[in-house]
Amino acid sequence: GNTTIVLSKKSFTFNNKSQKPSVKTVTYKNADGKTVTLKEGTDYTVSFSKKSTKNAGTYKVTIKGTGKYSGSVTSSYTIKKAKQKNVKVTNKYKATKAKTFKKKGKSYTFKATGVKGKAKVTYTASSKKIKVKNGKITLSKGIKKGTYKVTVKVAKTKNYSAYTKTVTIKVK
Repeated sequence: GNTTIVLSKKSFTFNNKSQKPSVKTVTYKNADGKTVTLKEGTDYTVSFSKKSTKNAGTYKVTIKGTGKYSGSVTSSYTIKKAKQKNVKVTNKYKATKAKTFKKKGKSYTFKATGVKGKAKVTYTASSKKIKVKNGKITLSKGIKKGTYKVTVKVAKTKNYSAYTKTVTIKVK
């Protein structure tokens, strides 16, 4: 309770590289009530709870007293998940008349690209007459005139947050 650690940063965002804050200052309030600034290497050593400081999570920084100081004190920092920000949905479907699907269904290219961290991608359509599988969207035979939606969901991973995008499909 008588030692204060000030880190250069308390929070980072995942960037696929090791990230550690530096220890800006360590101050110690002695028995006389005076605040003393300690020196790294002379008065304390710094260690991190994990060797790899790359993935999203919480990490501990331990300051261990050396020389005339003993004991240890910890502080922590976090690496937050990055956003899935380069996801693109390729949709080769253009608004088509319902009569085109009167006798048979038709498939078009439809795919989410730019997904990071091997996240699972799922597609949910607002109608059973629309199927999305293996990079193709199929509008089934007999689909009626209207506006439909396909929701593309990219699941969260260890280092990336979830992402959702809704694409509108129009049948004229």
